[in-house]
Amino acid sequence: MPKSSVNSAPNGGIGDRSIGTQSFVDTSPVAKTKIRGWKGTPRRCSVVNIDNSSLFCLEFILLTRTSISVILITAVIVWGIFLWAFGLELSWDYAKPYTMTLTVLTLGWALFNKFLWRVWPCKYFSGLRDISGTWFVSLQSSYKDPETGENCGPVNGFAIIRQTFSTLSIRIMTEQSESFLVAHSFDLHPDGTTHIYGVYQSDPKIQLRGEVSEIHYGSFKYKVIGSPVSQMAGYFWTDRHTNGTIELKERCNQYFDNFLEAQEAMKGKTD
Repeated sequence: MPKSSVNSAPNGGIGDRSIGTQSFVDTSPVAKTKIRGWKGTPRRCSVVNIDNSSLFCLEFILLTRTSISVILITAVIVWGIFLWAFGLELSWDYAKPYTMTLTVLTLGWALFNKFLWRVWPCKYFSGLRDISGTWFVSLQSSYKDPETGENCGPVNGFAIIRQTFSTLSIRIMTEQSESFLVAHSFDLHPDGTTHIYGVYQSDPKIQLRGEVSEIHYGSFKYKVIGSPVSQMAGYFWTDRHTNGTIELKERCNQYFDNFLEAQEAMKGKTD
């Protein structure tokens, strides 16, 4: 791979970062994703658009025992007010199942968030596609080698995707760089088509910085293909005024922490 090709290699993943104060060059239709970051908090934020209606920051809804407890207490208070308004006698006996109810709701949410949302029949209500696993990635950028004036060849890598109902982690690794997502959005169309929009940070290896490439930012749009998902394809744009295409295919259910591990494990699929 030419040394200069790392400049054009977009990588995507997700990290516990806020982009509320980040600045990106608005060179793409998906750059608007930056305003959807959850400012002032280190936790992840997800946006799901369903037929132009947004479910904002799903991770903050019913995600912890505390938030479930607050909602449950609120419901009990409102229920008590209506009982009193209808002239019914109130008793502390009504509150006895509180602990059991809270436990069941917390456990139910945890199971749904991690497992149940992706299996029948829950998957038909959640609306999200399961894209978790390791994918072979092929990138083609508009970046031109300053010495030859020609486009660099395709850059290959691996996308490690970890997904729950409320979170998404996409980390793309190539030989020379690695990246993570800072914000993302699912766009679910009425015809069943799903697009993923995101903003990411790309980190080249330390020995390449200052000479070949620097930390940079970009945005992307993927189309999710197949049911179950067999492929994703789309476009990316960077703050270096480059753009290109990206394709994710040859899915594997294992997860890997570095490029060499993934390359060795998926050698038979990607040769």
